[in-house]
Amino acid sequence: MGRDDHYSQPAYRVVNAGVRLAVSRFELSGHISNAFNAQYNTAFISAAEVGAPFNVAGIGRPRLYTFKLTYRF
Repeated sequence: MGRDDHYSQPAYRVVNAGVRLAVSRFELSGHISNAFNAQYNTAFISAAEVGAPFNVAGIGRPRLYTFKLTYRF
């Protein structure tokens, strides 16, 4: 694929990480998705294919942090 091919995109890497700490009845966990905030398309549709005046692209999920605290009784 050449540089003129609008269906290709530069290589990217999505890095995820998680950690969990359990003490007695408590559990604390955290997770990060797309740690380096890579920007990428998940889909690309040419305007000619959908009859639109512009190209359509789906974008990848941005960086996301989640935390959870659990107590078991």
